[in-house]
Amino acid sequence: MPQPNEVSAGATATAIGSECQQLKVGCPAIVRNTATWLNVRDSPTANAAIVGRLKDGTTISIMAGPNQSDGYTWWQINSTDTKGWVAEGEKDGTKWILPR
Repeated sequence: MPQPNEVSAGATATAIGSECQQLKVGCPAIVRNTATWLNVRDSPTANAAIVGRLKDGTTISIMAGPNQSDGYTWWQINSTDTKGWVAEGEKDGTKWILPR
């Protein structure tokens, strides 16, 4: 049985459809406004090891979250190349990941 904030094995972003107007587990998102890239970390904290980097325009799937840490909102993501945790945006309110 899935735990809170987890996606069951059969769930897909396309099956969720109109429920994905905001960031939430099971929904697709897109990387934006990074100026360079978005760091993917191995846990939801700014001090965690970087396990990958995502360029603007990269489509990701939200797998878990949100978690609050270090003044950021963190989401566990999966992309074609990497899995890990990303911050939703800058502390000034600029969003790095947006619903797709």
